[in-house]
Amino acid sequence: MDSVMVNDLAKKFNMFGRFEKTPFAGTNMMEVVYRAVKRNGQFSGVTQCEVERALGRWFTGSRDREGGRKRRQAAPPAK
Repeated sequence: MDSVMVNDLAKKFNMFGRFEKTPFAGTNMMEVVYRAVKRNGQFSGVTQCEVERALGRWFTGSRDREGGRKRRQAAPPAK
């Protein structure tokens, strides 16, 4: 996914549109990613649910990428 979507855009998505984010499930890009995974012989038996679960974890981690976690940990606690 890193080669398909930049991290700033990934932060605006999640799989099902919860928390006022844009849903990735149901998009044309989701279908493209799923078909690409299925074409890989190692993952040819994967289900769409498994791909959605993996992508969900990838989107969840987007706020920690590119130093995001380090910046949040260095910030003073909110009052």
